[in-house]
Amino acid sequence: MLVSVGHSDASAERVAAAADAGARMVTHIFNAQSGVHHREPGVAAQALVDPRLSPGLILDLHHVAPLVAELVFRAAGGRVVLVTDAASSAGMPPGTYELGGEPITMPEQGPPLRADGTLAGSGLRLDEAIGNAVRIGVGLADAVDAATRVPADLIGRPDLGRIAPGAAADLVWLGPDHRARTTWVGGQNVFEGGS
Repeated sequence: MLVSVGHSDASAERVAAAADAGARMVTHIFNAQSGVHHREPGVAAQALVDPRLSPGLILDLHHVAPLVAELVFRAAGGRVVLVTDAASSAGMPPGTYELGGEPITMPEQGPPLRADGTLAGSGLRLDEAIGNAVRIGVGLADAVDAATRVPADLIGRPDLGRIAPGAAADLVWLGPDHRARTTWVGGQNVFEGGS
């Protein structure tokens, strides 16, 4: 079981106590949680400095500004987990969809929105998150690790997220644009993309 500190106004001290009790991740760093205040550090501050915690980062460049995403990678290098937080409308054309019984709007550009204008998940693909990480200056190997090895290790699955003897033959070939070109699951080709 993996315990993650989520959307919370907790103090850094409470987050440290959660880590003492076994929490190992922070969901969606900086989103709907206490942040980095110079006198009242919160969830995000503790996630950045505590080596026991892996901050999950929605790197669509809407949930977190590029400079803040760079800060996350610089402060928590080797611990960052790229996540999509993809809503059911991800990959769909612009329009109105439903999320948890609530209408959301998928715009032409950007993440899905609730009626009040707040973010309702994302439309992000994981390969896009890797590309966004590289565009803000994260090395390609570190960006790929944040989408593969780091989350696999976090859930205790050394057979995933790496190319090694005994590991699952789950692979993605990323093109120069960091888009998925081909995907293999268990060694079987399950997706052929464009060039």
